[in-house]
Amino acid sequence: MKATEKDKYLHFVAPFEYIIQENFLEGVAFRLLQEKVSELNWITDSNEYFVQSVSSSQSTIEILEHYLLSPHFDIFYRKDFIEFLSILFSTKLSFCSHTVFHQIQQGGFNAIHNDVNDFGALLRLILYISPINNYEGGKLRLHFSDALNTIATEYKFQPNSLFGFKISQNSYHSVEKVERGNRICMVVTYS
Repeated sequence: MKATEKDKYLHFVAPFEYIIQENFLEGVAFRLLQEKVSELNWITDSNEYFVQSVSSSQSTIEILEHYLLSPHFDIFYRKDFIEFLSILFSTKLSFCSHTVFHQIQQGGFNAIHNDVNDFGALLRLILYISPINNYEGGKLRLHFSDALNTIATEYKFQPNSLFGFKISQNSYHSVEKVERGNRICMVVTYS
């Protein structure tokens, strides 16, 4: 499968614009990524809205240099893929501005937020890494607004599933509390 084949993506416009693609990376490449993620150093990144850990800059750079920028993983950073995303979301994207790994452990969550920012991030891709039987809870919830009772839909993605969304005032989402285990994703941001 070519990552730039538009018909391979499920494309939604409500409650905000997003895509889903299962089996995004080749099987061998994804298994290598899963192995490397176990070597990450984690930093707690918690406040009233988020209880999670993020990969340290140094350990993310090591994975990027040795694995993500290799031919198996470079899809996220290739010009043709960024141009494809620009067309798919009708948004001019120039480059990949940030890559980080998120880990939400037992008791962790993300409160409702929309990712609107002041540093130019326009689009986020999230690659799910953890097998779904490794954690309970942790569903991604998409909301109609920032009110708690406005869940439009929720997902618990299989590993190697890609979820992408255009950042907007309406891109409200949350992650339900993880009741057991660890939920790990790779988050790629485009500006």
